Amino acid sequence: MRVWALGFYLIAVLGLGPAVSHAQDRPLAELAALVPEDPQGWVSLADIAAAKAQARPYANPPSDVNLGLMAYTAIHPGPGFDAQSLAMSKDGFNDALGFQVTDIAGLATWGKAPDGPAIMTFAYRLRPSTVGPALTKRGYVVDSLDGVPVWHRQEDHEIVITRRREDPFSGGVGHSGRFALKDKSLIYTRTWPMLDRVLKGENSYGARPEVKAILDVAYRRDDVGELIEALFIGPQTIRQADAAASLGAKLNENPTDEFQAVLEKIDYPGLPPFLNHALLLWQDGIRLTGAIAVPYADEATARQGLNRFVSALKAAPNLRTGGRLAEFLPQERTFAVVQSGDRFVLLLMFHQRARERDLGSVMAFANNPVRRFTQMIATREWSLLTGYHE
Repeated sequence: MRVWALGFYLIAVLGLGPAVSHAQDRPLAELAALVPEDPQGWVSLADIAAAKAQARPYANPPSDVNLGLMAYTAIHPGPGFDAQSLAMSKDGFNDALGFQVTDIAGLATWGKAPDGPAIMTFAYRLRPSTVGPALTKRGYVVDSLDGVPVWHRQEDHEIVITRRREDPFSGGVGHSGRFALKDKSLIYTRTWPMLDRVLKGENSYGARPEVKAILDVAYRRDDVGELIEALFIGPQTIRQADAAASLGAKLNENPTDEFQAVLEKIDYPGLPPFLNHALLLWQDGIRLTGAIAVPYADEATARQGLNRFVSALKAAPNLRTGGRLAEFLPQERTFAVVQSGDRFVLLLMFHQRARERDLGSVMAFANNPVRRFTQMIATREWSLLTGYHE
């Protein structure tokens, strides 16, 4: 291992040997294997059980309901699914679906509105006799698809306003629903084509080389606590030749002379092109570590990306405050290039420790690096650091 100190950064280049995948020991890898290969849009993988276990000492009172609320409000699902509604619908959850919201151990969501698929995993095997009665009494009809029981009602994307808020999945307008019970997972979609894609499982998102590399590197970090979330947000998009003009257009702004001067100092258009990148979140008590993980095919490109990111982070402006983005992110940082099989993952880690030992403080915006990352994506400042934009 070679390590260089650079201000408040710890930058390392690590070779940890060949990747070894044990999905049964890596809940998020198991979830990724259930998601279709081309999910369209962000993919959120959340280890709810690990998040609850880490938060238990800080919940007041330390009840399953409070821990579940923390877990669901801490994660960042895709735009087509409202994970926080799971926690907010805790009352009557068992009557509506046949199990408690606190029974959910893992949650995968992906896609874009109007579809909002979700896969829930459990520490035990759900049975039709548990889920079925709760659904059929609310108008669901049970059929079999490829040998898997499916409870369904309404046409694809049909809305029945009188069924709004019947459960977290019907939402505020009464969405259509299909629930399929397969092994230890419950699959929810709003349409038959999406359900068919999930059940066929011919190719999975978790089998993609860049996804496997990111999750392997994430699980081999044994110094930052438990991995509770991986949010995959896609490839770097094609950029225009005039970087400054392109960025200004994306930000819907007319760059001032000062802003233009800042742009010229940044090695824009950000990181070398990539096929996917993810935001990772680990928890170790009151310490949260958020990371940007970008896989590359060769070490030289990954090193180039590391150098570009450090340069951009120093110079990039915070467009909302007039300061620098470096000031917006946690000051304790570990940057590394980590080999996983034939991939080299650029791992940019930001560590934050809560000042108080209470659940609200631990998961507050100021203490959750991934929340800061996602806000930067929403405000387009992510382009300054990575070259990615939506």
